[in-house]
Amino acid sequence: MPSCCVIELEVEDDAYELEVSGGSRIDFDSGEYIAVHSTDYPDYDGPYEAFPRFSEQGFETSERVMHDDFTVHAIKYTEAPNDSGITVTIGG
Repeated sequence: MPSCCVIELEVEDDAYELEVSGGSRIDFDSGEYIAVHSTDYPDYDGPYEAFPRFSEQGFETSERVMHDDFTVHAIKYTEAPNDSGITVTIGG
């Protein structure tokens, strides 16, 4: 389960000091942006893309932290004219 920590921020003449639990300190000014993420979940280390199949695929993302988008590629689809009409190929 995710945990939370207390973050104190002091503002003094456009200079900031960020104190994070554990005694760490980060100094920055008003023109900077600092992203802070905290979680007890492990990183997802599987693939970040999937190619379509005719059978089910599972990706163990439950209770994992993903650091990018997950992409599912489109299934291949082609049409070709023939003597009777059109031949459609799906996934080939």
